[in-house]
Amino acid sequence: WERLAHAFVAEAALRGVHHIIAEAPEHGTEWEALHAAGFAPLIQQDFLKLARPLAHYDPAPELPGLREQVKDDEPLIRLLHQRIAPKMTYAAEAAFDRFTAHHSRRGFVLMRSNEIVAHLGARQGRRGYGLQVLFRPDAEEDARPMLQHCLARLRGAMYVTVRHYHSWLLPILDEMVREGMVTIEDVEVVVYRAPG
Repeated sequence: WERLAHAFVAEAALRGVHHIIAEAPEHGTEWEALHAAGFAPLIQQDFLKLARPLAHYDPAPELPGLREQVKDDEPLIRLLHQRIAPKMTYAAEAAFDRFTAHHSRRGFVLMRSNEIVAHLGARQGRRGYGLQVLFRPDAEEDARPMLQHCLARLRGAMYVTVRHYHSWLLPILDEMVREGMVTIEDVEVVVYRAPG
């Protein structure tokens, strides 16, 4: 792994790449190789695979201001992301968002006073949906109803990225597991940034 990481960084530099971001499991051997190649931890996040038990068909609760996102929401969603994410991580997350923009995307926004206060973005892939969550601190109480809404509307497995600044979501998801609404498989991942 270490030789591969060094070779990759050298090749990327020859091709004019200025920023490299890599993801690795927190407790795997890959992170040691990335660290030896000069990468530094940037973002800690959990990837959770949510599956909705077939026997569970609870309707989504009503949440005033919740609707499907439309194309005109994209600048407001980027602004929400910029305001919520720590500055060091925003650039990396925004770059990853542009990289994955080719996937089929839909999502849900929560509006208050003509402003987006929460967003659940869903990208459909081969194995299910990848969910990105964004909540302003004053919208945390709406996280569970929004997740339930998303579970009711999207079929198939959902892979939720919970970044360290949204770690308050983990107890909410644990509560949903205890109530039998979802099952979860957890994989903790750290995103690393190369020097430069």
